[in-house]
Amino acid sequence: MSAKDTLVAMFPFVPLRAKPNDRSEMVSQVIAGERITVLENLDGNWLKLRCNHDGYEGYADSRHFKYLDSSGEESATMYVSQGVTFVGQRIGVVFPAGTKLSISPEYLSIAGRPLVGFKMKSLYQTLHSMSEVAMTFIGVPYLWGGRTFAGIDCSGLTQISAQLCGSKPLPRDASDQAKVGTVVSWGDRQANDLAFFVNKKDEVTHVAIILCPDEVIHASGSVRIDTLSSDGIIHCESGELTHKLHSIKRLR
Repeated sequence: MSAKDTLVAMFPFVPLRAKPNDRSEMVSQVIAGERITVLENLDGNWLKLRCNHDGYEGYADSRHFKYLDSSGEESATMYVSQGVTFVGQRIGVVFPAGTKLSISPEYLSIAGRPLVGFKMKSLYQTLHSMSEVAMTFIGVPYLWGGRTFAGIDCSGLTQISAQLCGSKPLPRDASDQAKVGTVVSWGDRQANDLAFFVNKKDEVTHVAIILCPDEVIHASGSVRIDTLSSDGIIHCESGELTHKLHSIKRLR
């Protein structure tokens, strides 16, 4: 393969790493069906790549992808909303929410690979808002770089929630997401606005989805609901202020 080739993820989710080795930290994940552009071929099986859906760059094993050719570009596509199980000869493989499936009259496929014998959980469920999507992740453990029900981080939760409800596309990291949308005053906040939070250096490092004026859902330890005040997030059990409020943004 050469630089600028377009590939598609063929596994449920592929680690995207900060450096080209398996010991490097996972900074994000590429979900099945998502397209990537090859920026550079490296020693062994490693690629430097860019995710087509959000422009995020990192390193991944080339064996987790396949070439995207005409067989992988059906006229209609859809996103799995809450997971679907593909049953193979021996085991079932769960494709997570956000998996991009292609639709043809005969079958569903990922980049031309037919999925047969699958079990639908919520394949066709319509989720109308970011908060509705995020609520399906309640209790999912926090995982740095995660974007699935197996583990997710704060900006992964907001990104996948925006994607699945058809909202404005979001970048991968909270600091970049904070640059999207329109600033909303504290008194005008409403459900599905995004609330951003800063560290001691005044850097945006956390994001949450507003459920109602006084509650947010976010990934912190796990995906959970906590209290929102003008100072920031208050842990619903300990009463501790855990995150300092920076700004509130509205995507649409």
